Amino acid sequence: FQLAGEPREKILDGLGIGLAWHLARDGSTRWHNGQTGGYSSYVASLPQQQVAVAVLCNTATDLTTILGEKVAQTALGMEVDPPKVREVVDVPVETLEKYVGSYSLNFFMKFTVTLDGDRLNVKLTGQDAFPIYPSSPTEFFYRIVDAQITFVLDDKGEVTKLILHQNGVEQEAPRQK
Repeated sequence: FQLAGEPREKILDGLGIGLAWHLARDGSTRWHNGQTGGYSSYVASLPQQQVAVAVLCNTATDLTTILGEKVAQTALGMEVDPPKVREVVDVPVETLEKYVGSYSLNFFMKFTVTLDGDRLNVKLTGQDAFPIYPSSPTEFFYRIVDAQITFVLDDKGEVTKLILHQNGVEQEAPRQK
């Protein structure tokens, strides 16, 4: 573990990287995180304080790292604010029904929105369908990834497109007739 924690390369603003471990600015904390296939993880070792943290989630989201950092800070006796949890609001099924349909992201990919009882599911070409949860009558979020969808209505209340918000990028997908 000692060898793995020796800096091999200096990267931004005092951070370093050892053998697969990122080195925090304090020079002793080692950590690593990652996401793949709908899962995410965070692990940290603070050897001087004899603290280790591991967070494993069945959701691909950067929030796993934030949670892991907060757990480590709490273990060190620091006061931290708990992570924010998105609130799900009730949206009438009649409103949800308006969103059912196909939305073209580009020539090769489209979103297919379906209604299963009182929940919307969204399938992107080549992927599985996943539920989305309302935070307002037109704004929804995934729990499987850190992404949101906004349904855009015209002045007659007709759905014209959806907007995918993910990784700081907004992608519009016009509704298909």
